[in-house]
Amino acid sequence: MNQFLCFRPFPRPRFAALLVCCVLTSSCGPSLTAEEWNKLGLQRFEEGRMREALASFQQAVKLNPNFDQAWNNLGLILLESGQHDEALRACRKATELRPEKAEYWFDLGSAHSNVGEYPGAIEAYEKALELKPKFAEAWFNLATASAGAGQNDKTKNAAEELRKLDEKLAADLETELRRANTPRR
Repeated sequence: MNQFLCFRPFPRPRFAALLVCCVLTSSCGPSLTAEEWNKLGLQRFEEGRMREALASFQQAVKLNPNFDQAWNNLGLILLESGQHDEALRACRKATELRPEKAEYWFDLGSAHSNVGEYPGAIEAYEKALELKPKFAEAWFNLATASAGAGQNDKTKNAAEELRKLDEKLAADLETELRRANTPRR
């Protein structure tokens, strides 16, 4: 039952937008600030240099343990690299530092989903939607996490809300849910 749901961390414009604004020094020595390390991590991520991006985000949070954006970026890169437990911790830290950021709750939900912790995912997506009710991607992921948890009424309600916001994404959800319910051979 619903064993192979796909949880997509959706790209957000803020990730790319920060790169456009990014002006880095030519050195990568310890004289960089946490903000510069974070920007360097974004640049390295965009270049596909994952290990270096990870190290940059780790340096950013080391220099400024209250830098919510760097914690969230660290969580995303850890999630991308399959380090799910560490991703959960980093994303949770970002939500602790800035609980009003819907995107951080969304990313925490994605981290929970990727380890099959549907109750935690549902809670995080619901918090994201409480903060940003028209967050279509969060409705999508809430529906898939609810399906994974066997909460059919919640899945249906999330799908209906998604349909009001984004017909194409709602069609993708229907396809995803059908695929998840198809017996594997």
